[in-house]
Amino acid sequence: MIKNVKYLLVALNIPVLLFCSVLLAGCVQVTGPYYLETGQYQEGINSLEQAYKENPNEPSSAYYLGRYYLRLEKPDKALPYLQKAVNLDPEDADYHFWLGVSYWGVDQFDQEQAEYKKTIALDQYYTSAHLYLGHGYLDKGKWDQALGEYDQVLKHEAYNPEALFNRAVALGELNKPKEEIAALKEYISSYPDGSLTLKATTALNARGDYTYRNHLIGNRNITLHSIDFRPDSNVLQDVSKESLQVIAAVMHRNKDLKLNIIAFHASDVTSAKARAHAIRRYIQVQEEGIASSRLPLSWFGQAEKVQTSINHVTLGESVMFVTAVQ
Repeated sequence: MIKNVKYLLVALNIPVLLFCSVLLAGCVQVTGPYYLETGQYQEGINSLEQAYKENPNEPSSAYYLGRYYLRLEKPDKALPYLQKAVNLDPEDADYHFWLGVSYWGVDQFDQEQAEYKKTIALDQYYTSAHLYLGHGYLDKGKWDQALGEYDQVLKHEAYNPEALFNRAVALGELNKPKEEIAALKEYISSYPDGSLTLKATTALNARGDYTYRNHLIGNRNITLHSIDFRPDSNVLQDVSKESLQVIAAVMHRNKDLKLNIIAFHASDVTSAKARAHAIRRYIQVQEEGIASSRLPLSWFGQAEKVQTSINHVTLGESVMFVTAVQ
């Protein structure tokens, strides 16, 4: 079969070397992504190194070798391959982007940002380049420019977690508290769990907003929406019920957990008591078998005083959850 192909190419006056080059490029387009998707990075290197040696002017083999070395956390080895890919095909946005990533890996941050800008010049909708460019601006304290890049990301990926969180950081540094608070709430409502959520909630509270609070429930820090009641009543607001459902689920899993419910109402101790009971009842309805003894109640006809890193905050109506020491 191979001989027949060779004779056919000669008959058509097509150089054999050109055919092999085209065939090799096609193979790289198949095998290159395969090793990335399967996580077989060293196998990919073993496979494509020979192809690269045989045809060093074919950019995709250099590109994928660079990608494999990046995945193996060897940016110094990735860098020359990605530089070669860009030199061979300077119009490919992916090549510029990953060259930027490799520059980041070797702490060459000016070159990194330059490659992201080239990526965006080739493809204005390349959201990862906007995102990483934003990170670079944030690291340099260029808050306005960072904000602009994160806004570009969110136009196309409305729930990108890094852009949402760092957008709030940039707004805080720009001393725009109202916009920062709105951005922090948007992040927390989109991502109600995780380390960044805990940080976002701490930042929100530092601004004097306690729509969300972090609570130590058992051995975990958990972000919960504030427990709110309908105006002039002791009926739970729907927005607070999800937080109580989370507590119920945690108590169901951890049979030894005992949680104090502490309600504050600055002008009405009777309401504070009624609210503490309403919270316990709701939790018990969610999961059978949670005894009242595991949810001891306290209530106070006064405001809660919260110490922040900056000052004291007084909350006229609030609820605390405190894990009881066994």
